[in-house]
Amino acid sequence: MNVLKASDVVMSEPAALPPDRPITLQDLYSVESLDGFKKIEIVDGEWYLTEEAYYSRPDFRMSLIQTKLMVALGTHIRLNKLGRLLSGSLGFVLEGHHNAIQLLRRTDIAFVRKGRISINDYEPYYLAPALTVHVHTNHSSEDMGNRINDFLKHGTQQVWQVSIEDQQIIVHKPGGVIKAYGGNDKLEGGQLLTGFRLDVSKVFES
Repeated sequence: MNVLKASDVVMSEPAALPPDRPITLQDLYSVESLDGFKKIEIVDGEWYLTEEAYYSRPDFRMSLIQTKLMVALGTHIRLNKLGRLLSGSLGFVLEGHHNAIQLLRRTDIAFVRKGRISINDYEPYYLAPALTVHVHTNHSSEDMGNRINDFLKHGTQQVWQVSIEDQQIIVHKPGGVIKAYGGNDKLEGGQLLTGFRLDVSKVFES
C-alpha cells in the first residue's frame, strides 16, 4: 500500500505542494485534475492513494452491480422522500474544513438524509452520509477496514461492503455489529431505510 505525502504530489503549478501547510479545497481540485489522481483521498492531513486506486478501474460486472444497487436504493429513497442518493465516488470531508482538510473519504454510493443535503453543488460534503456502499473485487482488508471505520466513527449508520468474489453484502454498523448476506438472503434496511428489502442473489446475477 502506498501512502503519498503532500510533497510527492506534483501540482498543476510548477512548484510542488508545500508539505508544511494544510491541504485546502483548491489543492484538492488541482490534484484531482491530474491523470491518475482523480479519486485521491486525504487521511491524517496527507494525500492518500492505494497502489491500485480503489475507484480507478471499474469493470463491467462492478458497474452492473453498482447500477442494480443504485436503482433499488434510489427507488425506495425517492418514493419515500427520505433524502438523496449519490454516486460517482463523491468526496466526504469527515474532519476539517475547506481550508484544512484532514480526512476525506470516498465511496461508490452514498445516502444522505433529507435535511442534511448540501446546497453547494461544487464542494464535497462536510459530513458523513447515513449509508455508504463500497463495491470491490480485490481490495486489502486493512484498507477497507480503515475506510469503514472512518465512516462509522463519524456518524454513518450503515456501511455495505459488497464483495463480488464472495457474492456477499457485509453490513457494518456502529459498535462492531457486522452481518453478512448472501445466497437467497434478504437484506432489510432497518430503521435507516424502513420497508426496504433487497434480494441479494439478484444483485450478483449476470
